[in-house]
Amino acid sequence: MQHSITKQTTASQFSTSCSNDAPFAIDSTTGQLTVKPTALALDHETCGEYEVVITATESPGGATKTCAMTVSIADRNDPPVLV
Repeated sequence: MQHSITKQTTASQFSTSCSNDAPFAIDSTTGQLTVKPTALALDHETCGEYEVVITATESPGGATKTCAMTVSIADRNDPPVLV
């Protein structure tokens, strides 16, 4: 699942910091938040939510805005395992 952030200015730089070694990356130009390609599958039982802080920096000027958000991982029914 991908989420995008709508830019308010024409020249912004995006960065992110995450808790729990979160497997997310942000495109520094568009602000699109994605799951890192090297990340293992997201698992509700392992970590049900992640705290993500996104910072947008305007250019020129260097003014910044920060947004904190929680990414919740939904639980799903896993297929039964025959033993």
